[in-house]
This record gives sequence, structure tokens and C-alpha cells, in this order.
Amino acid sequence: KASHTVVVGFNFAPGSDITGVKQIRVPQLRSEEAPAGDELAGVGVVPIMDNFFLIGLAQGDTNVAHNLDLIKSRGWFDVPIELASGKVAKITFEKGVQGDRVLADALAAWQ
Repeated sequence: KASHTVVVGFNFAPGSDITGVKQIRVPQLRSEEAPAGDELAGVGVVPIMDNFFLIGLAQGDTNVAHNLDLIKSRGWFDVPIELASGKVAKITFEKGVQGDRVLADALAAWQ
């Protein structure tokens, strides 16, 4: 059972060299200057349909506090992925000011 869930989905442009995602791992969050981040405390990732995955975040006060701290304090998300071709990649995105607001609103609604 998860404290929270996150759905991650991928769409590809027609003719793209990338045709699908086989699997992903639990996201890592990092500060801008850090080469690697800290992984969210997760219970696992399951595929829910082609190129769409459900990430379950771990329950328990310590795990939830860890995840909330990372989400609030880190600006960069890295999602390790394995492509359908077998190649390994990473999707990286910055939370930014607007992302901070959206996440703050979501976290306020959850608590």
C-alpha cells in the first residue's frame, strides 16, 4: 500500500527513434549542482499500460517525511528509464517557480 501515487506517461512523435519505454525507476530529486539525487522512498513502479507507469510512494511517518522534504527542497527531478530498445536513459526536469506553487497546493490538499 502506498502513501501517495504518481502516474508517469510518455508520448512519442511520429517517426521518433524512441518507440517506447520498457520500465522506469522511482524518481530521484537533486539540487541543480548535484550530479546525482536522492531517491524518493518508494514501494515500487508498475506498468499500467504501454508507456504509462504508476509509482507508489512508501507509507510510514519517516518515509513520508523523507519524500515531502525532497519534494519541497529539491528543484530537479531525474527519472531513470529503460527504453523499449534496451537503452538506458534519464528524463530530467526542473520544478521551477510554477512547479513549486503547484506542488505546494497539492501537498496542502493532501495534508
